[in-house]
Amino acid sequence: MASSEADSRLKQVVIPTLEKIIKTGSWRKHSKLVHECKSLISKLNSVTPHSLSSPESPTSAGGSPAGPLVVGAHEYSVADSDVILSPLINACSSGNPKIADAGVDCIQRLIAHGYLRGEADSSVSTPESKLLVRVIDSVCKCNEISDEGIELLVLKTLLSAVMSTSLRIHGDCLLQIVRTCYDIYLGSKNVVNQTTAKASLIQMLVIVFRRMEADSSTV
Repeated sequence: MASSEADSRLKQVVIPTLEKIIKTGSWRKHSKLVHECKSLISKLNSVTPHSLSSPESPTSAGGSPAGPLVVGAHEYSVADSDVILSPLINACSSGNPKIADAGVDCIQRLIAHGYLRGEADSSVSTPESKLLVRVIDSVCKCNEISDEGIELLVLKTLLSAVMSTSLRIHGDCLLQIVRTCYDIYLGSKNVVNQTTAKASLIQMLVIVFRRMEADSSTV
């Protein structure tokens, strides 16, 4: 069961983003996403905010494993984490610069606050890892929108993910992050974004090698 303090802190980060998506989204083109955001706001503001996932869903049962969303001492279940993160993932995949900007920005803040935890690795089959991989994948694919503002936000978010002490990025997921930064470095028409992409890549590689050395010495 989610504590009221955890719910309050989560709402401060998530709800303003959901309201922005609703305001920006087109009723025809983004009707499903808008409905999803409204539904989540209603659930977060309800008397029992811990009951986010559908009662018919098997993963929302009492024995549901902990998900990647952790606020304070409270760990949201995989099912509830999916309910909260799915609108943000879908916003990133919307193809609309303003909606995608809101989605990526919220994900970045969740990472910066340490609310996203666990291992993001496509070779790991746990529901927690799969959900984190979806989050990172959605951020990387925002680069396809070719918007200079989103490019910068994508770089900021991916660097936050790699630098995070609560998230562990491995395998293909890490390669996808590096490839996205490299693509922005090569393809961006903005000199500041190119410079930022290069600096981000250097920082990421330094962090990865330091962790490799630390793991090696521990072994």
